[in-house]
Amino acid sequence: MSSGELRTLLVDGFRWLGDRTDDVRLADLTGWWRDAAVLAALGPALAAPFRDLSPTVVIGPQSRGCLLGPLVATSMGVGFVEVRKDPVRGPDSELRRTLQLKSLLHHYDL
Repeated sequence: MSSGELRTLLVDGFRWLGDRTDDVRLADLTGWWRDAAVLAALGPALAAPFRDLSPTVVIGPQSRGCLLGPLVATSMGVGFVEVRKDPVRGPDSELRRTLQLKSLLHHYDL
């Protein structure tokens, strides 16, 4: 599928929830998840800019990262790790990992 065809499917499957009287409008991506062609194309499209980096794992934050991350990981032939936001932790369960990505340091609590 070409990037233009994928773009059209993404636009067609997207909508905003709420109306002019609502204070907040929410993005509704459920049209993407219902379309097998979109699901098949999303992983390779999102992975394309990173293929030359030869990652060994894809990390995705919970929520949409857990939907999109496995598609990218499968496309790249690597594993997937879910990162949870603000998990409840016991006193001895915190582990700090430092990952270096290019020249930036990112700290992840796993």
